[in-house]
Amino acid sequence: MNKSILNLRTMLNMHFKYFLLVVVGAVMLYPGGESAAQSKYTKTTGRLVKKDGVTAYIVRDDMSKALKLTMLVAHKSTFSERVVKMVGHDVVPLTFSVSPAPSTAIYFDPFKIKFIQNGKAWSADSLDPEKDVIRLNENEPFGGTMKNGDTHQAVFLLPGWFDINAPLYVRYDDQAKHVPLVSAETE
Repeated sequence: MNKSILNLRTMLNMHFKYFLLVVVGAVMLYPGGESAAQSKYTKTTGRLVKKDGVTAYIVRDDMSKALKLTMLVAHKSTFSERVVKMVGHDVVPLTFSVSPAPSTAIYFDPFKIKFIQNGKAWSADSLDPEKDVIRLNENEPFGGTMKNGDTHQAVFLLPGWFDINAPLYVRYDDQAKHVPLVSAETE
């Protein structure tokens, strides 16, 4: 792996730890979560990504409405400028932290994360994932079976045609496959 990708991973890891501390604190202080109307809206449209901030996105099971996944999506303009310089072409980097609901095990597919803007949708290329998704820790996965306490972290490199100043939505599009929630203790 080339040196610029390793430097990028190190830089991403440092920035993400800061964002994670801020968001976990905010989520702990604000237990209200999402209202039923917002949950329905985010399921069909997606969650609006904040520029220079952290967006919390909650994915619920369609049938039981139980919490499946929590995703924290972080964006920072100064970080984006550094990533564009390192990569060498125009991209919009978004940092993700994904965790399952407490006491559950679930399969998380990162290629079902869709980004939507101005009627156009994009998701990472499952045939060449290293091109679009950079894991923050090379020894840890981003995707697959997740159990209680697991956290998967990566940076998505969105194509340059995305404009972070315009409304940008993220959605976990798992409508085609309903995976039942199972207890982590039985795994």
